[in-house]
Amino acid sequence: MIARDSQPDSTTNSFTLKVVFTNYPPVFLTAFTSLTVNENARATNLSFAISDIETAAASLKVTAAALNPALVATNGLSVDGKRNEPEFRRGRYI
Repeated sequence: MIARDSQPDSTTNSFTLKVVFTNYPPVFLTAFTSLTVNENARATNLSFAISDIETAAASLKVTAAALNPALVATNGLSVDGKRNEPEFRRGRYI
């Protein structure tokens, strides 16, 4: 850093600036609860809210996957990101 006055004099001082990179994960603002659905039941929608300190909710990529794809086909799951409250949609159970 250099400081100058109205005269042609100046002085110099150095310092170290350490920048620490941080990345905070997104946070679900609503918790999922257990859901019991009868076999061959119609599609079910689950609304939820998510937030991220660094990324707008509309810019987050949210995906859905089945823990047991033999029971719930992963291609039957989808996430619709309308508004600030995306919806998780599940198709028919197998």
